[in-house]
Amino acid sequence: MKIMKTMKYDYKVMEHLKNRYIGKTYFKYASEMTKLRKQQLDPSGNMSDHLGEIRRLMDRIGLLGKPLDDYEKPALLIGSLPSAYDNVVETFLASHVPTDPNQPPEYEQLEHALEAEYDRRQDRKEDAVVVEAKDVFEAANVGEETMVEVEVKKLVLVEVVDLET
Repeated sequence: MKIMKTMKYDYKVMEHLKNRYIGKTYFKYASEMTKLRKQQLDPSGNMSDHLGEIRRLMDRIGLLGKPLDDYEKPALLIGSLPSAYDNVVETFLASHVPTDPNQPPEYEQLEHALEAEYDRRQDRKEDAVVVEAKDVFEAANVGEETMVEVEVKKLVLVEVVDLET
């Protein structure tokens, strides 16, 4: 750091460093904001992964520049969801009773509601696969060993254990 040797005062060094790197930091901030605004959950995507990525981007934005305020966070999260989650969001917002009319919904509570709905949907999918596996088993009328060869082995194995007990 040649510059540090030639400057007498610390604040001069800091000013020089700020002038040199502030543009790069703002560019990174703008880039992360763009990523956050473009972030979209695929209708069949994993909600936990999506929420983790949204949180990561929000934290990074807070480190690079101005942290997002309580109004922006829920709005950006809601904007990143597919229309399949509209009912969940509407129900959540209807149940949100703020003490102040200008108070935004709690971001953490919204995350929790979305994760709970995602878990419910996954449970329904697993139940449907088990029913389908039963139908395949009954239609094939084969032994339990053959049933394991069905595409969804994990769920079928659970069903085989239930049949034995």
